[in-house]
Amino acid sequence: MHDTPNVNDTELAVLAALIRKPLYGFSLVEEVARISDGRVTVTLGGIYPVLHRMEGKGLIEAFWGDESEERLGARRRYYRITGLGESAARDTRNMLSAAFRGVRPAHA
Repeated sequence: MHDTPNVNDTELAVLAALIRKPLYGFSLVEEVARISDGRVTVTLGGIYPVLHRMEGKGLIEAFWGDESEERLGARRRYYRITGLGESAARDTRNMLSAAFRGVRPAHA
């Protein structure tokens, strides 16, 4: 048994979005919607409390990107998945796979 924290559907979608590369707030909102085919939606204002909670659980970590001329020297805050976050995503996937193994749709 692993000591990985439980994650909800929004947190799982965020972890899945961050598997490939670090993202910043707006790009993360777009990627969550894209990979979930619009089933999981998070507003720009709503993503930051989720990210803060996930940082507190140790699932993700934040870092500042480079200054940008197009952003007049402003830096973006990026988020990346941690080893614990990868474990939580994997454990959740495995648990769901096991739970649905052998289940057939009712309308088959």
